[in-house]
Amino acid sequence: MPYDKNGKNIEIGNFARYINTGTEGVVKDFKNINNEKLIVLDNNLAYKPSLIEIVQNITQKNNSKKIEIKDDEINLSNSEDIDSCGAG
Repeated sequence: MPYDKNGKNIEIGNFARYINTGTEGVVKDFKNINNEKLIVLDNNLAYKPSLIEIVQNITQKNNSKKIEIKDDEINLSNSEDIDSCGAG
């Protein structure tokens, strides 16, 4: 199991924040690319675990309004596999 920057286990379904840009999302998958384990968020970008922070919930701006997304509002059952890494 990979660990975030604070030593917390990263699991699929966790809310996470990329610490360099503040990008938030839900952990969707783990990928091994060039012998390095990466965390894939629901934005289909992959990040090094040490640059991810597990958070309790995520807030996204939408047309100047903030909306809070909670665990029970997310359905990843139709998510697609990714073939490449979009490093953030």
